[in-house]
Amino acid sequence: MKTLLTLYMIICSLNSTVQAEWSNWKKSPCYDKVEYRYRYIRTHGTRQIFEIQFKNRYERTIYFDYALAGSKQDEDMHHARRTSLPANRASKPVQLFSNSEEFLIEVGRLNFSPYDTEYEECDPEAT
Repeated sequence: MKTLLTLYMIICSLNSTVQAEWSNWKKSPCYDKVEYRYRYIRTHGTRQIFEIQFKNRYERTIYFDYALAGSKQDEDMHHARRTSLPANRASKPVQLFSNSEEFLIEVGRLNFSPYDTEYEECDPEAT
């Protein structure tokens, strides 16, 4: 019985390790120098929990909004959050909840000052 329990615990830990692998870095659709990646954490009821991480490849600190779009067909941004990220750094992982395993991460309203209300246009390479 102890052997079966130990074997079960090993299998469960291997399974959770596979699920927690990060995706490849992806460029945001609008800003070529803002990248993100994500990983599945677990299911909670009918929702999936993911972690997302951003990378800033600009030479200055950036300030931007990000949101989770419900699916690849749903372009609405829900519950946008504002954050900052120092130059050439990756953020700490942030948890996001989704009702779908397919979703888009939208990045917008990027600027280089926390007080600036003028936002950068989308990068020509990204559009």
